[in-house]
Amino acid sequence: MNMIAEMPRRTRRVWRTARSVSRETRVRIWGQFWDMIRLKRRSRLGPDDYYRYALFDRDRVPDLATAATYGGWRLFEEFRHFSDPQFHAIAHKHVLYRLLHSFGLPVPAIRKIYAPVPDCFERHRALQTPRDLKDFLRTTDDLPMFGKPSNSAGGYGAMGIVGRLSSHRLELLDGRIRSLDSLVDEIHAVAMDRRTFLFTEMLVQRPDIRELCGDTVASLRTVMLVRRGRPEVFRVAILLPTSRQQTSNSLHLTSGTMVGKVDPDTGRISNVVTSTGPFYEYSEYHAETGARIEGVLIEDWPRFLELMHEAAMAMSPFRMQHWDVALTTRGPVLMEMNVHGAEDLLQMHGPPGVYDEQYLSFARDHKVW
Repeated sequence: MNMIAEMPRRTRRVWRTARSVSRETRVRIWGQFWDMIRLKRRSRLGPDDYYRYALFDRDRVPDLATAATYGGWRLFEEFRHFSDPQFHAIAHKHVLYRLLHSFGLPVPAIRKIYAPVPDCFERHRALQTPRDLKDFLRTTDDLPMFGKPSNSAGGYGAMGIVGRLSSHRLELLDGRIRSLDSLVDEIHAVAMDRRTFLFTEMLVQRPDIRELCGDTVASLRTVMLVRRGRPEVFRVAILLPTSRQQTSNSLHLTSGTMVGKVDPDTGRISNVVTSTGPFYEYSEYHAETGARIEGVLIEDWPRFLELMHEAAMAMSPFRMQHWDVALTTRGPVLMEMNVHGAEDLLQMHGPPGVYDEQYLSFARDHKVW
């Protein structure tokens, strides 16, 4: 015990995880450490990734070569190299929505933009001061609507505004009641941090998706590769939230969202994960609605694939595209395109991890810088 207490905090955490894994699986501690040393040399994977993807589990990951197909946090930077950094601002949501709409592609309808910082796209017709924002929220007829920063990740600052209870009180999608003043203060702070705040229509789930997870909009994280100008699907996952959430963001499965693998060819959902490693947990049913998820075929899948190929072609300067798409009552809607995305959504349903033959052959000759 004294030896453990004297270890650095991160080392203590790894040691305790290793002991827990050893107790539950009989994989020896020193065997785990030897695995981690070899993976660090081979693919720069750290202990957090080793346990997040349960790479010690030989039933899931039969050998070190398979474990080495996984990538860690450095993938975030690697993915950036598939597009010119000068283009990245195009992916800011309100700029992206205007561009995709001009291409005839379905996006959320913009209701208003709040832009308190001078150097922002489209500031000429945006709300520019907290007073402007307050007047808009007090008088708009566009409720319900959804608000989010134009440049953010992980659902930061996102909120669904369901309705107005009085001239000074608003109800949010997650059931909270907020005063107008406090909501304006919050939105202003987020906008100052992220430069713009975007208000859009409130999307409504398609009935088959609503049956699975309720009213909070689910999303399909779809990663497209544009290989020599021709789009191809790399990975698809469905993010199924609960009613307590404003968005479907999983936040590494800490938000309550369940994440299922989707077969790109058929649209069939499988391997619905509720907790990643070291001890994976799966569920065949949604935690709140009780609906069976495992094995469900997403309706109208060919239409979805057609849209993804059109969108990938439209944004082909981005050779790797991480899309979030909602299946709504007016069809699939493109909610977001990222130049990089959470690496765990691409790998939690493996093996393999990211580094399969499809990705490696693409990465060899499609990096821009």
